[in-house]
Amino acid sequence: MVLLITADEIVTLSFIEGRNFNSAKIQDSEILTTQYEWIRPILGKDFYNLLLVEVGTETLSSKNTTLLDDFIKPCLAYYVKYRILPKLMLQLTNKGGQKANSEYSETITSGERNEKRDSEKLTADGLRTILVDFLNDNENDYPLFEQTYQKGKKSTRGGFILRKRNLIKRRCNCGNGNCNVCNQNEECYDY
Repeated sequence: MVLLITADEIVTLSFIEGRNFNSAKIQDSEILTTQYEWIRPILGKDFYNLLLVEVGTETLSSKNTTLLDDFIKPCLAYYVKYRILPKLMLQLTNKGGQKANSEYSETITSGERNEKRDSEKLTADGLRTILVDFLNDNENDYPLFEQTYQKGKKSTRGGFILRKRNLIKRRCNCGNGNCNVCNQNEECYDY
């Protein structure tokens, strides 16, 4: 399992309010699933796999080092923080879910929790936009980068947000074999 960022780097980059946060609370599985969910779709499969190989073998090119350190890691740090915040705010014990509390602190409300989580997501999304813009502006330096980034139902290309077609392959269901959606005889796509 190759991670693009360490738990300590996540704390340094995104836990500004608490630099004494214990990085051991960030599990490698959370980092792995977050980078796969948020970074892989941006880079594309081939470029993502190349970075994993270079990181795993410690053979990063200077351009990929810049990309990783200046753009991917800050973005990934905030997405990991966004992912783990609910787990940090509520802890499961043999007595059920418990709110974290101490003698010198006050537990936040659910509204404040949601506001904090939304704030982290906005920061992560902003850093993702910066990452995509950097890759688009330097596409000659990153030939494996697939220019269209798709996440959810939006695509970005050159800074523009486009609606993504929800392409689901299915057989034509009309009685005569002619599809009203794509006007093809055998296969069509739902939009």
